[in-house]
Amino acid sequence: MFGVGDGYESRACHRKGTKGIRIPRNKRRNKKVLRVEGKAIHDEITRITGAKEEGIQQGIKQGIKQGIKQGIKQQRLEVARKMIKDGFDDTMIEKYTGISKDEIMNLKSDQFS
Repeated sequence: MFGVGDGYESRACHRKGTKGIRIPRNKRRNKKVLRVEGKAIHDEITRITGAKEEGIQQGIKQGIKQGIKQGIKQQRLEVARKMIKDGFDDTMIEKYTGISKDEIMNLKSDQFS
């Protein structure tokens, strides 16, 4: 296993109950390993950050689309309310606003409530 002259030295570990840890003596190799591990960690952080930014951008786009749809729907309902007030029949309101007869009926009942 590990012994004298094996390229490792033993150092006491600061944790309770642990006798020691084995540390390679070859410091150049250690630095290279640390650089490779550091690069891997950096790459992972960059990947996660990029994914997070992509998710935020996707959420913003989705929110804008949803807001536009809601705005169009509100505008159609407003036009339908005006048409109801001016006495248009349900078929004409449905044709020009694109809202359903059920929605028209709800608008009429809301106006008379």
